[in-house]
Amino acid sequence: MKNPITGRRAVVPMHLKDIKKGTLSSLLREAGIDKTEFINS
Repeated sequence: MKNPITGRRAVVPMHLKDIKKGTLSSLLREAGIDKTEFINS
């Protein structure tokens, strides 16, 4: 996952199930991506 504006990256592991809410929030925070930005993309 890469933020197109800042260039910050986050490693997203391969999941066979849905990603838990907290894990998704952590990945977005690590990449510097706002939740609304993620939802609207």
